[in-house]
Amino acid sequence: MGLSSLWSFYRNRKLSSTYKTSFMRHTCHSGKEEQPFSCHVCGKQYSQHATLKRHTHTRSHSGQKPYGCDLCGKRFNQSQHLKAHISVHTGVKPYGCDVCGKRFNQKAHLKAHASIHTGEKPYSCDVCGKTFREKTVVNVHMKIHTGEKPYVCDVCGKSFSQRSKVNTHMKVHTDEKPYQCDVCGKTFRKNKVGKHMKVHTGEKPYGCDVCGKRFNQRANLQRHIRIHTGEKPHESNKLPFHCFTAFSLQPESFC
Repeated sequence: MGLSSLWSFYRNRKLSSTYKTSFMRHTCHSGKEEQPFSCHVCGKQYSQHATLKRHTHTRSHSGQKPYGCDLCGKRFNQSQHLKAHISVHTGVKPYGCDVCGKRFNQKAHLKAHASIHTGEKPYSCDVCGKTFREKTVVNVHMKIHTGEKPYVCDVCGKSFSQRSKVNTHMKVHTDEKPYQCDVCGKTFRKNKVGKHMKVHTGEKPYGCDVCGKRFNQRANLQRHIRIHTGEKPHESNKLPFHCFTAFSLQPESFC
């Protein structure tokens, strides 16, 4: 009799909660941990029935968010997420990096940050093998392969793979540009002020390995590399003919 069948047998016999707990503890320490209890929606498995029942994983399917912030009204499907969110308002950051001293309001954020110093990228894409520091980033990355774009703009209907991209896109309709350069006053829809500041500082951290020419943006370096490799962008990404001709006459104009 399998573990799940045993549990069903004991559950149907309406045994005491103490006995059930002892049974589950035994199964968790009897070698390889089995996970016989699964979510009926997505199939995610758990080692204990109580964990499945208590776990708010199923709320991700129903959209249920019973925990609300008294300060801003934002709602969460788990109480610990609400607790972590409160630190946004209080400014408390109890978790500090032992290497650089940077502080975080959540232990998970500190753990993800630590991999910057170690170079560790333990999570990989099963399709293309690309590695990542955080598991959540893998989930976002997978939408590149699946083509999934579940987030839709309410104004124009354009769809996106990430919610944050919808929020950024919405500024196109509102003409909102909340990010401003302190030097020249130029405003941006996205937070590109740091990249823009290199125009004022003259910083050019990206260098060509072939000729040594330096650039203030990685994209400009990548565009310049094509001069040496002779690479041409994909046909669908090409500029109109008159623009491409101008670019060919002055290939350095974008540097």
